Amino acid sequence: MPLDPYGSHMKKLAMPFAFLVATLAVATLPLGARAAPPDPALASRVIQLVNAARQQRGLAAVVMNQTLMQVAQALADDLAQRRTLSHVDSSGRGIGQRFLAADYVYSLADEAVAAGQGAPETMVAALLSQPGNRDTLMNPDARDAGVGFAARPQDAAAGGIGTYWVIDLGLQVERGPGP
Repeated sequence: MPLDPYGSHMKKLAMPFAFLVATLAVATLPLGARAAPPDPALASRVIQLVNAARQQRGLAAVVMNQTLMQVAQALADDLAQRRTLSHVDSSGRGIGQRFLAADYVYSLADEAVAAGQGAPETMVAALLSQPGNRDTLMNPDARDAGVGFAARPQDAAAGGIGTYWVIDLGLQVERGPGP
């Protein structure tokens, strides 16, 4: 079952002008695309499994964040449409650009992607068995989470991947009153 071999481990510090640059430079979704609504029950189960693993390591739980849910779902849909596994969407945007485009200003942006697993339990177990992805899910600074899932049953029936999973983790920067 394909996994991202490196995890994302893309910790980036938000710069004061990053929000402005991202807002001007990138759109929220690829032109003409609309993400399917995230499945809250499926996402809750994935986050529950991730938090169980985090608790075993003495780490704080992550909580579902609606903005990250939308960001993760948009990438899952994009990956399924392209039948690929990547941290870059079809518009060429990486995780940090996608977070900022959705107005999630962060001091931490992390992501794990997987494909081929049919259930949250097997997907989370697969990610936790791979060091890079395990490090992403167990990042002690992560506080927010979003989960995206897309299925292409016709591909699975034909021996293809069939399922695409995205777990986005972040730590949002509190913005003070603007000028």
